[in-house]
Amino acid sequence: MSYTDPTGATQAYVSDAELMAWLEEKSNLQYGELRDAMNLSSERIDLIKRLSVLKADMQNAKTVDDFRGVRDEMMALVHDTKGTPYAEDMSGLFGDAIKAMDHPDDDQQPGECLKADKATVAVLKASIDVETDNLGKIDSLELVQIQQLVSDAKETSQLASNLFSSRDQTANSIVGNIRG
Repeated sequence: MSYTDPTGATQAYVSDAELMAWLEEKSNLQYGELRDAMNLSSERIDLIKRLSVLKADMQNAKTVDDFRGVRDEMMALVHDTKGTPYAEDMSGLFGDAIKAMDHPDDDQQPGECLKADKATVAVLKASIDVETDNLGKIDSLELVQIQQLVSDAKETSQLASNLFSSRDQTANSIVGNIRG
């Protein structure tokens, strides 16, 4: 806040309570951003793991039941990512394959179409590789942002600590001069 000194000049002054309130507000914002960034990074890592498991399951699938399991995993990924930044990517990646598996030719059971169509499986595996690489790159960039947020939070705390320390030294100096 400010006050007017005896000469009539306006002086800026921030009380300890105002400084603490500012520190609390600033810290809450910074740690909120940090928490959100870390949660998003964790979601990305989980998605990468799930995509890797799905790719391995596709590679190991031999029977119609195996491919039905793959279809179920794809459907779960699409469902679980709804409302997240990855929803569109997962829907685009697996939407057509899920439809093809759910609506096979008249003489096929669900799952048989992917068992028979090795080219589609190869394309899906390659697409999963591209998606996991992209997610990994995004996560690497996000880790840089997380490091910056941690650094900013430390700087904020250090600034407040320095201000309190400076005030304490000034008060002790004044008391020392008065005692004389």
